[in-house]
Amino acid sequence: MIASAKQSRESGFASALPAAAERSWRHVSALDQGLRCLSVVTRRLGKLCGVDKLCGLSPSRLHSGNWPLAGYFSCLLSAAFFLAAMTVAPLVIGSVALLDASPAAAACSQSLATENCSGALPGTQDFNTASGINDLEVFGVTTGPSQVELIGSGSAPSNGGNGTATYSCTIANTGSSPSGASCAIDNGVQPPTCTATQGSNQTATCVETQTAPPATGPSGQAGPTVTVNVVAPTSGPVTIGASRPGIAVIGYSAGSQGGGGGSPWCCAGNGGDGGPGADGGTVSVSFTGVVPDGSYGGILAESVGGNGGN
Repeated sequence: MIASAKQSRESGFASALPAAAERSWRHVSALDQGLRCLSVVTRRLGKLCGVDKLCGLSPSRLHSGNWPLAGYFSCLLSAAFFLAAMTVAPLVIGSVALLDASPAAAACSQSLATENCSGALPGTQDFNTASGINDLEVFGVTTGPSQVELIGSGSAPSNGGNGTATYSCTIANTGSSPSGASCAIDNGVQPPTCTATQGSNQTATCVETQTAPPATGPSGQAGPTVTVNVVAPTSGPVTIGASRPGIAVIGYSAGSQGGGGGSPWCCAGNGGDGGPGADGGTVSVSFTGVVPDGSYGGILAESVGGNGGN
């Protein structure tokens, strides 16, 4: 019905208009055919996407031509963008799916004094209590590390205080009319200083006197508490310690050496005694899994006390 009405109207116009007007009407007729095509696209997109309107108009209204001619172009552009979005969307979704399918990366994160490691853990996973960690938890391993280690030691103390001294000056006459001998003394610094100047028939000698002996060195600092728990598969290809540089799983704590005794600075005498070394901390290592190649070290939990100071 609509197509025949359009054709009759076109014939009436063609007999009354000049050639230029006829060409213009053909352009309108071609645009009308484009509108019909857009109507078909609208209907199909409506079924595909569950919408019954495109550009704010229903497919029946688009087909009837009951809407402004100026809207043709904006709606054509909207349809083009919509079709492009429908084409690109599967590609984007596919890319996201590929990203989600990527293997899990090595994941170690610190929470307070605990370091948690899981997933792919290639290479060595070595940690030190100096970073604030006392507990290393390894679980959910998909790629086994060549070594798991948490070590720490007590902080080194300072040395004992040095002894203190003062100088005095002794003048001795060695002949008649003695004069000119002296000492330049500075007891305000430690160690103090004294410079003797000799005179005529007179000598000067700096004399040291210890006012305080050197101090004994302070005690060492106790080693930190260390906990290592490793839970890995007990069968299959995932192992702990393959191609390891030494022992596979290590928990280690050392007390520090005692502080050194102080120096006497001047005067013949002994330095201060060295301070006592400190105990290592409590070490706990728990392991579930497979350590390959038994000719190398497997699991170590060690606590070592520090040496005495010098």
